[in-house]
Amino acid sequence: MKERVRWIDILRALAMFAVVLGHTVRGGEVQCYLYSFHFALFLFISGMLASERRESYGKFLWKDFKRLLVPYFVFGVISVIIYQIFGAIAAKALNEEFHGSILTNLGYLLYGSSKNAQMEYNHPLWSLTCLFVCDNIFYFIRTLENRGLSGRWLKPLMIAVFLLLGYLNSFYWQLKLPFQAETAWVMMVFYLTGNLLKQPLAELKLNRWLKLAIGLALIVISGALGLYNGRVRYSADVYNNYLLFYLSAFGSVLGYLLVSQWIGKNRVLEYVGVSTMAILVMHKFPILFFQTIVPFTRSRLADNDLISALAVAVISIAMCLAADRIITLICPALLGKRKKTS
Repeated sequence: MKERVRWIDILRALAMFAVVLGHTVRGGEVQCYLYSFHFALFLFISGMLASERRESYGKFLWKDFKRLLVPYFVFGVISVIIYQIFGAIAAKALNEEFHGSILTNLGYLLYGSSKNAQMEYNHPLWSLTCLFVCDNIFYFIRTLENRGLSGRWLKPLMIAVFLLLGYLNSFYWQLKLPFQAETAWVMMVFYLTGNLLKQPLAELKLNRWLKLAIGLALIVISGALGLYNGRVRYSADVYNNYLLFYLSAFGSVLGYLLVSQWIGKNRVLEYVGVSTMAILVMHKFPILFFQTIVPFTRSRLADNDLISALAVAVISIAMCLAADRIITLICPALLGKRKKTS
């Protein structure tokens, strides 16, 4: 998909808002619900947008490195430095442990795993290394497919393989591989499913209001399943009931997809949808500011006040968008963007 698809940008915006709000609330049913699907939705979208272009692995790797790992390392180093300076204050305000060795945190950044509190300086960054692994796995699956291996059955077969690998690791092996590769096994189920369904979903012929009705029904039912399953933690490979996790996640993914198609176009949401990288790598900073420094929001967020959390999430996204405009003008490569040519 070379041209931008407006409803997909809207879907990305909804996924990003779920991530930010999930990091703003500090427990409770809202966070449990958001965690049941938010990262799965991102990986489903990534699969839909994955390039089918034939190119050398070196060229693909370089492009993916610039798109994902340059922002990861740049904002990772910045986060480690900020954490070293202000982390003890934030940890005390949030009643959390402070892991303040700068060399240790830089080592964690190189290893790319967030398990065992190894990315407290900016925990959301682990999703970039996980997505990088997923992109690379998909490249080799696509290469095998282009060579005629198993034809149309290869991707469904690989979904089954990753379902099994994810289950074995989550409940038995509990590995901690570089770049969160073991979590990528679970996420490849969503990535490959998104890739397989991108054409049928784009060409879905349903009445617009029927899409909304089905979408909302799926969101409600899947949300109930997610709450029943309990809080999942992608980065720690904790999914509770494995079947319920996938049922609730896929139900919410399809529900929000249908709602996004119903919306069709919305300039604000589309703008957020094309700026998700900046929000992902920076939203932890304004959230921590509101959680630890501002007395009004600090007390309300500590009490898990949903209205305050919604307001802080929206303001934090707006602050990230403002920073995105500045960085894009000065050095877009820091956010994995290519410089616009006149």
